[in-house]
Amino acid sequence: MTLQYAFITICFLNDIFIIILDNNSIQRLFTRILPSNSFDLFWTVWNLGKATFRERRLIVIDSIFMHHPQATVIILSPSLNCINLFASYRSHGYQIYCVHISFERSIEWKRYLNFPSKEFLTHLNASSHTNSYLHMNNYVNVMYLYLYGETHIDIDVIILQPLSAYAFIELDRLDSGNDCSWCLKNRSGLCMATIIRSKI
Repeated sequence: MTLQYAFITICFLNDIFIIILDNNSIQRLFTRILPSNSFDLFWTVWNLGKATFRERRLIVIDSIFMHHPQATVIILSPSLNCINLFASYRSHGYQIYCVHISFERSIEWKRYLNFPSKEFLTHLNASSHTNSYLHMNNYVNVMYLYLYGETHIDIDVIILQPLSAYAFIELDRLDSGNDCSWCLKNRSGLCMATIIRSKI
């Protein structure tokens, strides 16, 4: 499969990892891969290293496709660049994409609403800023939900039943004394936090 975006050609057989250099290219990309049904799109963010993306994260993706086989999953990440990581999903016809993001690209793509939010991004990009990956997660979640709507899901959330078509925000607290890695905590069928579903 060959895709042309900006000045980079990406050739993958069963997987897609996309690097985009300008705002027009990302708009064309999303126009092509975003599903027509607004609730078929799932966003997630991964800011840690590829080595930390282990089997339990794939279980989360399994749970999305198990209950929403028509879903399009877009993982926004500065680090997941392995072309075989999601090949098994693609070979079974599931739509999953990994789009390379960073503070610099977010500024280049104009993923901010005004000058203060641009300054916020620039400040987070400073090498001296601690825990910047956590702030990047939060910023990307809010910005892409604002721009495109649909569903943001943390890569720690297992879906145990199909999600309804209604907008909601669900947040669970895990008891600090609980030793269980995956614990059902509420009636919604979600494990751990967090999922945000919205329609624009």
